[in-house]
Amino acid sequence: GLRGIAMDDFEVEFDFEDELNADVGGQPTEAPQSMPANARKNYRQTVCRHWLRGLCMKGNNCGFLHQFDKQRMPTCRFYAKYNECKEPDCPFKHSLEDVKDCNMFKLGFCIHGPNCRYRHAPTSQPPATVAEAALIGRPGHLHGAPSHMQRYQMALAKQQSEAGRE
Repeated sequence: GLRGIAMDDFEVEFDFEDELNADVGGQPTEAPQSMPANARKNYRQTVCRHWLRGLCMKGNNCGFLHQFDKQRMPTCRFYAKYNECKEPDCPFKHSLEDVKDCNMFKLGFCIHGPNCRYRHAPTSQPPATVAEAALIGRPGHLHGAPSHMQRYQMALAKQQSEAGRE
């Protein structure tokens, strides 16, 4: 039989090995100049979760890293959602430091509640009044931005105050 023979004694080659080796280092590291500057800083900083499963369809056009790097793994979805992961060999990050804060929660109300994919960090400010919360999501009020009319009135008031100093 095969007793006493180690696996290293066999010369085994798989037909997909050439494709695996061709992919190493094949992904460009520089972000395209056509990307906005704020998007370029995060370009290929996190491992592509689809690539890990062999399912990324974007190839070199993917904005995520196609290389296994334990330090750059995305956050585990189970850990992010339930604050625990029961998978013993889970390769993903088990920390919430990379999860962004929820802008809607910061404004006082998030429609996703506990199912939100962003962090609901406690704030030191009191929650928004019902009248303010009713404006959330309306045009001009997204992410707490002043409406067009409010910006116009602020600019007008600034011009008047500057004209009064002269």
